[in-house]
Amino acid sequence: MVEIQSFLYNNIGTILEQKSVDYSVLTIEEQYNFFEMTRAHEIHLLVYDSFKNSDMDHFDESLLNEWKALYLQSTMGHLYKIKNIRTLFDSFKENDIEVMLLKGISYSRYYKNPSSRRMGDIDIYVKEKQIDMACEVLESYGYIQQLSTRKSHHLVFFCEGQLLVELHTEFVDQERFPDIYDMRYQIFEDSYPIDYEGLSFISPTIEYEFLYCMLHMYKHYCYVGFGLKQICDLYYIISRNELNWAFILTKLTEYKMTNFSNVVFKILREDFSLTLPDIIKKSLGKVDTEIVELLKNDVFLSGPFGFFDKSKFLSNQIADHTLKTSKSFISKKLSFLFPSREHLAGITRYKYCRKTVLFLPIAWIHRIVSNLLRQNISISNNYVDNEFINKRIKLKKWVTEK
Repeated sequence: MVEIQSFLYNNIGTILEQKSVDYSVLTIEEQYNFFEMTRAHEIHLLVYDSFKNSDMDHFDESLLNEWKALYLQSTMGHLYKIKNIRTLFDSFKENDIEVMLLKGISYSRYYKNPSSRRMGDIDIYVKEKQIDMACEVLESYGYIQQLSTRKSHHLVFFCEGQLLVELHTEFVDQERFPDIYDMRYQIFEDSYPIDYEGLSFISPTIEYEFLYCMLHMYKHYCYVGFGLKQICDLYYIISRNELNWAFILTKLTEYKMTNFSNVVFKILREDFSLTLPDIIKKSLGKVDTEIVELLKNDVFLSGPFGFFDKSKFLSNQIADHTLKTSKSFISKKLSFLFPSREHLAGITRYKYCRKTVLFLPIAWIHRIVSNLLRQNISISNNYVDNEFINKRIKLKKWVTEK
């Protein structure tokens, strides 16, 4: 799989600009691996767009047909779902609710082919005083709120045949990311109304669009990880717009994301062939090459939400747990699988163990079974990579350094 990783990083900038890529260097097996990997990262539609300008004579015909069918199905489905939610956004407008679109549709504005920006839901954000009104509009349209047992920064609404809607109430957990929390208020500064694909919404300035994109990657990295799709979003935001870099650097410093953003900038410059301003390049020399390679590998194994590689996911979890404790390595693994009563009592679904210590074993079993069903936990050596744990610790110490 290392060959596929190298091939993808070596060609990703060319793919994003839909220029000719030499796919003839891939064997049939590698072509299928490439398909699965790009699909896992949700950039397979972008890759298919590059086929139009590349020599595909040596590409497996059955795979090409499968890819084409998926491309047509996905892009037509995208257009259909966008058309369906126009009346929803009309309702927001009629009720004087200023809805800001985040990620997905908003980012697709910067893509050469907006339909190739894969998305499975709509992320919206409104001012705090309008959250209840936004919920009422969603429910009147037929959406039903999905109740969650865990703390979340957004409310999830489902409607049969429609795109899932995530109504953001916050961007990050205030306790975990105190320096970033106030972006939820700042993002409305100089925001402006826009009509795009028949939808009327509020757009943040391009600087805050960039900052939210970087924040989204950083937040996901701190929890489980993020994939190539998110870096592609950032690539298009930067390459298609003029940004106030002095303002951005000031905010990245304020949000304590300087180290993380510098590693991402280096990947964009060296692997995505993105030209960056001198004000950004000055700080990239401080980024160690090993750190860059560690993050590139982490991103590749993550997929868009950090769960693609189960070994990487579990190793990340143990590494994060290790950073919070000074126990021996075996003890760290055991305490990861069998957390303390105090830790579990702070999680909504296990809060019943607050009543008595006798409920703690029940909570342990509950947690293990729940995670096994999601294939997130395994005590098998196949799922724990000690070397990866150590690399994750080194990388996370760097990118989260204040």
